[in-house]
Amino acid sequence: MVSLHQRLVPTLHQERVAVMEVITLTPRLREALKQPSQTDRLREVLREESLEGYQSFDQNLLELYQRGLIDYQTARLHAQNPTQFELAILRQSER
Repeated sequence: MVSLHQRLVPTLHQERVAVMEVITLTPRLREALKQPSQTDRLREVLREESLEGYQSFDQNLLELYQRGLIDYQTARLHAQNPTQFELAILRQSER
């Protein structure tokens, strides 16, 4: 099962672009959802599952920013975790 969430954010060209979060319900994620003690770790579990079909809003925002479709302020404003988003940009610039 796949869950898709999206938001529309303004582009540099006065249009809108969809920012998407894609979650594939893997066995590990299903187990984390069943255990109330794991719900506070849900984002961490999702991040670890990224190779198995997870894309966060922040990952998609970073991609759109790198492609020049949105500016830094828009990306940071819509990031779920602005601090982690900033760190991701710094890591990319060091490459």
